[in-house]
Amino acid sequence: MSADADARHTESRHSMKEDLHVHTRFSTDSGADMRESVEKAIERGLDRIAFTEHWDEDYPEEYRELIRKANGTDGMKLHPDFDMRPLFTFDIKEYFEELGRVRALYGNRIRILSGIELGLRPGRKDILKKYREMIDEYRFDVILGSIHLVNDEEPYYPEAWKRHGADALIGEYFNNMLECVTEYDFFTSLAHIDYVVRYVPEELIDRAAPDYFREVYSKNAQTIDKILGIIIKRGQALEVNTKGAFTQIEHVHPSDEIMAAYKRLGGNHLTYGSDAHYPEKVGDGIYGI
Repeated sequence: MSADADARHTESRHSMKEDLHVHTRFSTDSGADMRESVEKAIERGLDRIAFTEHWDEDYPEEYRELIRKANGTDGMKLHPDFDMRPLFTFDIKEYFEELGRVRALYGNRIRILSGIELGLRPGRKDILKKYREMIDEYRFDVILGSIHLVNDEEPYYPEAWKRHGADALIGEYFNNMLECVTEYDFFTSLAHIDYVVRYVPEELIDRAAPDYFREVYSKNAQTIDKILGIIIKRGQALEVNTKGAFTQIEHVHPSDEIMAAYKRLGGNHLTYGSDAHYPEKVGDGIYGI
């Protein structure tokens, strides 16, 4: 399904135009200005926007240099203070102060929600405890749950794929996710459920990335169905993340196969996000934008 077709598909199911997955300078891999992002959302006719900044507790410092080298690729634009900031955390007090200023300027034209994208880690009771305390204290409007690391390895870069192979790394990604969704019961939406496939090196598979992407569900159906069953039972949403449509997989997250399984299992609670890391991308792929 093309990006435009996906936009029409999602629009038919949802009347409110929203982008509930947007990053700004508070995220390590973004230098975006919050005001400019709101202005783009208004320009594109959105009803509401959520600034869901990255928080991946104890993200491996070893990846700092690779992140620096990736600056300018895949929509990544690092904050000027990148070298002086902890990786994938932010100053929550400063974030809410900026959010308050932006709400004061634009709140009569668009609903502006607070948010956070939590990097979930299996078996890390310390991180689970830290996140619970953060959520209890700050009461974010939108809490995205994401898997960005697979057993502490970063699939954004090719090294992990070369060590493990595509099928094995993807299978372990979903195993990590199952363990995490079992433990983390407080996120509001499970973000880009099949995110990992964005970054599989094509030289490791014997067919085009879009074809491989469609096969992921059949190879991991038992695990994925368990993940979907847990979030459906709890009332947690599944995110439709449009960023994948602009990568090698040429499709939004989740795949049609995973979405069909979600419906079959009784799921009906979706959120929509562009995963924008700079203002020009806010609303991309949503509602025909």
